[in-house]
Amino acid sequence: MKLVCPYLNSLIEIKDGEVFSLTIENQQLFREIVEDMHYQQNGEKGNIVVSENNTPVPFSKRVEIFESFAPFDLNSKSLISKAVSRLEKTANDAEHYLETSRILADIENYITALCFSMPFDVECGRLNAGALIKSVAISFINDYSTQLEAVVDCMNIITTLDSEKLFVTINIRSYFPDSEMELFVKTIGDNGFKVLMLESSARKIIPGTKRLLIDSDLCEI
Repeated sequence: MKLVCPYLNSLIEIKDGEVFSLTIENQQLFREIVEDMHYQQNGEKGNIVVSENNTPVPFSKRVEIFESFAPFDLNSKSLISKAVSRLEKTANDAEHYLETSRILADIENYITALCFSMPFDVECGRLNAGALIKSVAISFINDYSTQLEAVVDCMNIITTLDSEKLFVTINIRSYFPDSEMELFVKTIGDNGFKVLMLESSARKIIPGTKRLLIDSDLCEI
């Protein structure tokens, strides 16, 4: 996957299992790039172009941004929505359709019977698998020894429920020591994820990463 950014002279290319560190010490440029990414993540227009096999792809569909790590919320609204969609698809597939239909009919009949106990006329709408699944408030079990394990597992969940993506972390190194980051980078490589670490200050280069440094004078190093 490649990123072409009009703010930079260099082309950023990230392959499977690679971590690329883009360090931008110029505050204005850092802010402009983060804003551009967020605009596009929300479906708005931006200047950064993401491509695969030299073909531009929608930023919002191929990039996932992580910027909150204290704490890291595995049960974000978007991730839960992806899980509900997968479960709803499974509930309506050939293997589960009859059982799903029977359960929904039983629940509708039960609610209808309850309605008859009311001292006035009440009716209920049709129930579907998605509404039933949402009603039980599913969540991912957050049982990890470190926050970075949760970050990696979140990447795995997104890849499984959605598609392969470029994961962008913003200032992740401000939250974790180098020893944990080294294990994080190794785990990324083992899982074949593509990660862009966007940082606002230069730190020790983690083994196994590529780095492009933009200093405060906008010189690319």
